Amino acid sequence: MKKLSMNEFYEIISEPIVLNELKIVQHTELPEVDDELSVSLRMRLKSHHSGWAGIFQKGIETEGNFNRTPGLFLFANNSRLHPRFTGSWNNNAGIEAVTDGLLLNKCLMSDGPLHIGCFDGEIGNFRYFNWRLSAEEVMKNYLNHRPFC
Repeated sequence: MKKLSMNEFYEIISEPIVLNELKIVQHTELPEVDDELSVSLRMRLKSHHSGWAGIFQKGIETEGNFNRTPGLFLFANNSRLHPRFTGSWNNNAGIEAVTDGLLLNKCLMSDGPLHIGCFDGEIGNFRYFNWRLSAEEVMKNYLNHRPFC
């Protein structure tokens, strides 16, 4: 029998804020994820970081081994988006690195806490959904917020 789950989301950050320290949301505080996940957020960068900047990662790095699914980082010096995840074939994979294909019917979601990083700028409207947003839901989510001033 297939388990039915409800579509839920957790609004982690509402109004735009500047993060001066790492914000951690425990796994148990987030909606249960079965097969699909969406994360939405708005950012305004004030400057490029000279090193890698972490926007968020679910899970952590321990002794050089990553367990972070999902993760979003910014490249040093130009802030280009760098999505990462941990797969059974690679513990530091990115969308462009998938060569062997994804596992079917497997959810590789980390059960670690969600870390929201520090960077030079503001973050707001950070929402964690336990389903894949449709194009209409993405547009509605984008339009139903107050813009950065």
